[in-house]
Amino acid sequence: MNTPRNITLVPNYAIKDHRGWYVLAPSENALVRDLLDLDVKVQVFALCTSDSSEPPTYRLPKSPSLTIHGVRVNTRRGRIRKVYDYIRFAISALQNVFRDDSTLYVFYPGNVALPVLLVALLRRRKFGIYVRGDWGYRVDFRWIGEFVFRRAEFIVATGMGFVEQLKRFNKRVQPVSPMISFSAIGSSKKNYEIEGEANLLYVGRMVREKGIFEILEAAARLRDAGIPIKVTMAGGGSEYENALVETEIRRQGLSDSVECLGFVAGSSELSELFRDCDIFVFPSYYVEGFPRVVYEAMVFGCPIVCTILPGMRGLMRNRENCVGVLGGQPTELVRELRNMISDIELRTKLGTQAQEDVRNYLDNFEGVTHARQICAEVS
Repeated sequence: MNTPRNITLVPNYAIKDHRGWYVLAPSENALVRDLLDLDVKVQVFALCTSDSSEPPTYRLPKSPSLTIHGVRVNTRRGRIRKVYDYIRFAISALQNVFRDDSTLYVFYPGNVALPVLLVALLRRRKFGIYVRGDWGYRVDFRWIGEFVFRRAEFIVATGMGFVEQLKRFNKRVQPVSPMISFSAIGSSKKNYEIEGEANLLYVGRMVREKGIFEILEAAARLRDAGIPIKVTMAGGGSEYENALVETEIRRQGLSDSVECLGFVAGSSELSELFRDCDIFVFPSYYVEGFPRVVYEAMVFGCPIVCTILPGMRGLMRNRENCVGVLGGQPTELVRELRNMISDIELRTKLGTQAQEDVRNYLDNFEGVTHARQICAEVS
């Protein structure tokens, strides 16, 4: 494999400046590090916010082969200021992104990606796209996505559900190698007995669209129905988001039933959470692809109750390796959780099938990383 000299990454979210260190999400941080290990010069071009509360575990390394172009924004300002920030972003892209011959790799969808892709088309610049979420959630933006997909040199997407949809627009599309944290696939057999309280686990960012308030509502209704439960929530969030969650826990009288661990960095700590839980709950209606935490829950054979997002279709099959629910519907979530808590045969069937399915799926990516996929496409 011939390795490209330069790659410019354009995330579709703001990177964080944590006291002079730049912080990316775990999977993107791993992508940057893997590209550097392949002797690729990496430029990250993104909106940038200051956030001293962001866990610094996933700080980007300081390397002569890594350049960060962060366009400073203030997330608390109004709509007019946001429009102004995006104009500044587009101008900065012209000044910094398009003056060399690096391969452009843009994360999509998102308002951050659009200015860069449009400028790339105007400049007749080749680019690849990393589809991380549902581009059709807004009808007025759907045609733009389909337009740029047809003109991309290649596309990498999260989940086979997206891959099948994207093949209508571009034949050079492939699923991203899942960046899960655990090397021991199916190394232990899960105990599907529930002794005492049913332990429900949520892992992910503490934002409303991930379905966390529906989980709390369901927990309160199950408790009121006399079903003993414990809810463990692991994930980071802003001070504002965390305060909203704590307020809702107190309002529902769930202080003794819900434990919020905050951001959990270590794979050993996460492994223990997945092993100990009885049911993994992920009723997200966030615009995303195939959440990494769902892969991880499958690895440990967890019975899963989740929304089957567009990027998850294909691997996740309702009533075969998970129970699918609609996002934003706590009544349905309560019904399905109640059924699963009372049915050990259902838990065993779903958990063992999920573990087998993810093992077979991950076999397709042995020795493959996201970084190597990009390099193979552009070499």
